Amino acid sequence: MNIKYQFINNESDFLDIKEKWEEIFSKSTNHIFSSFSWNYYWWKNYKSSAKLLIIILYQDKQPISIFPLYYLKELCFTKYSLLSSNFVASDYLDIICIKNLEKECLEFYQYLFATKFSKCSYFHLKDFTNNSLLYNLVTSYKNQRMIAYSGSTNKFCPYLRLPDQIDSIFNHHSEKTKSRFLSYVRSAFNNPDVRFQIGFMDNPTTSLDYFTELHLKRISSQGKFSNFSNQQFVHFHKDYIQNSPDSVLFFWIIKHDTPIASAYCLILNDAVYFYNSGFNPDASVKKIGQILLYKMFDYLISKNIKTFYFLRGSEKYKYFWTSFQNELYYAEIFQSNLSRLFNSIKLRIHGK
Repeated sequence: MNIKYQFINNESDFLDIKEKWEEIFSKSTNHIFSSFSWNYYWWKNYKSSAKLLIIILYQDKQPISIFPLYYLKELCFTKYSLLSSNFVASDYLDIICIKNLEKECLEFYQYLFATKFSKCSYFHLKDFTNNSLLYNLVTSYKNQRMIAYSGSTNKFCPYLRLPDQIDSIFNHHSEKTKSRFLSYVRSAFNNPDVRFQIGFMDNPTTSLDYFTELHLKRISSQGKFSNFSNQQFVHFHKDYIQNSPDSVLFFWIIKHDTPIASAYCLILNDAVYFYNSGFNPDASVKKIGQILLYKMFDYLISKNIKTFYFLRGSEKYKYFWTSFQNELYYAEIFQSNLSRLFNSIKLRIHGK
């Protein structure tokens, strides 16, 4: 097996591997949450006492795969997790690998796990799907009767394959439902002071501020809590948006030159990821959230976007548009019975 590896442990080296990361990422089938910027700014904002461990694989001196990890010391044990797998709701996480080299890379990662990691270590991996390389890695461990546990997180990510024409988006609805919904759209935009808008409001930071205000109004009206009320969480998103503006899309409904509804999305190639939304409950526009989505779909279809990912959450409004969904999984890979026993005792102490 003509594969070499490199461990990136120092934070100062993280930024230096950006070009390699982006080269591999551009030749992979990975989702936006495996991008360099998402993971780098997550690390900058959430590293706390964690240590970095990014594994890079090379074939004939060319980078072919990245396994982005960090770890925490727990007494004499070490717990490894995926970068960006906590705090910011990153879905579709995975090993990053150039297409058609997946089999070779998975075999080499198995070799590394078996030979380069301590018996007093374990891997807690989550938020990947059953068509990911991570899922295949965990399955291979099970097939070899190695110590690995996995299962569903009971979190689902609805997604929509966008049609060629906006009218076809109602194909799974009755004509009555379609007609009633379109009447809401017409009613909203019959007012000349109401318009649909795409892009940044002034600049990326201001856009996030406008969005956050609307989002918190929506959440507050529902009596719920949102991470957007956490300054560390907002700071992460500001870092990401300021440094990767081309991967961000904001959509707005404006009334009297004031935003009354907004959606914060990420874009990668022909896919858009619906991160979150907000609206003013006092705006007096019926079905404003769904109307915003409809206008977004119309625009995205015109731009040849093929897939719209709603991301995690089984909210009813998502299933108005689609019945398709992906399930998120977790896995724990223990390097020995000793590390498994330690984790079991730890969970009992914490009552989990």
